[in-house]
Amino acid sequence: MEAIKGAIAQDTLREASAEDVWGSSSLFVNEEDANKHVKPYYRGRQMRAEDGIRYIKERNEKEQILEMEKAVKEQELAARKAEKTLKKLEEDVEKKRRREEREQKAVENKAKKAKEALARERKWLDALAKSKKLKGRMPRSLQASQAASQVASRAPSPELNDEMDLVESEEDFDIMD
Repeated sequence: MEAIKGAIAQDTLREASAEDVWGSSSLFVNEEDANKHVKPYYRGRQMRAEDGIRYIKERNEKEQILEMEKAVKEQELAARKAEKTLKKLEEDVEKKRRREEREQKAVENKAKKAKEALARERKWLDALAKSKKLKGRMPRSLQASQAASQVASRAPSPELNDEMDLVESEEDFDIMD
């Protein structure tokens, strides 16, 4: 029985070859398809031998091209990522350098302003020592020190304060008598 089935299958294949039709309607790849590296379509296939070989060749080439394109895309992505990280590192270095420059400039400007303020104070002190009045505003540091010295000059001397205390205490004794 099995020999008859095999013979019938052989006859069917010979007829298909004679008609130039090749393949099967099976959803699975049979040995013949596997030898030619055919991948089955959904719901099987039926095609001429020359078309089948051409389709197989085209499909294989297409898969190879897709694999190569995928590999190229992955390489490009890796290159872009590497470039991006490199660029970020360069930007970080540049930012750090600019920040250090700004800080250095700020320190220099602060020292320069302190030096100018000291020169202004000396100028005003020299003018005050010579009893000259300069135009413009007196530096605040001198204003504070001058205000303190003026208050001290207006206040009675400590000796005078002691005498006044004595006078007040004598008046208290006179009132008690």
